[in-house]
Amino acid sequence: MGKAALTPISTAHLQPIDDKDSPRGRLSLEGMDRALEIPGRILEAAWQIDDNVLVATTDDIPAEDQLHFLLLNSHAELIDHVTLGAAYSTGAFIAAHPEGAQLSFRFFGDTPWTLTVLPKPTFCMPAFGNPRGVHRPFSFWTRLRMEGQPKSGA
Repeated sequence: MGKAALTPISTAHLQPIDDKDSPRGRLSLEGMDRALEIPGRILEAAWQIDDNVLVATTDDIPAEDQLHFLLLNSHAELIDHVTLGAAYSTGAFIAAHPEGAQLSFRFFGDTPWTLTVLPKPTFCMPAFGNPRGVHRPFSFWTRLRMEGQPKSGA
């Protein structure tokens, strides 16, 4: 078995949900039995990695945009979720081609970011283990490692 690699998926679709309180959408993928409600209104991209799917969405809110990465298993269940965003920052998702299990991209400012899909859960310190602007649900374990060094004010 070779190393896991991110492979683009063209069959993913996100239907925005009309919810003024929270930017959300219904994700549908070929082979999924049901649509899954996830954060974000715009589907930026989706990739297959082993039996999992990595999805990138943005909120489409000027001056408060956020970028969400969600890792789903083959049953469309959420494995991990990480969000990148900062108050009063509008982002534009600009992805480089993935290399193996890593995705290099830019979102806001001049910060190059790297997201790595880890093969198994890895220990992380909540609140202290992430670069500024990176948010995730409280957990001591992650499958999505985000790396970047945003400048002050980004």
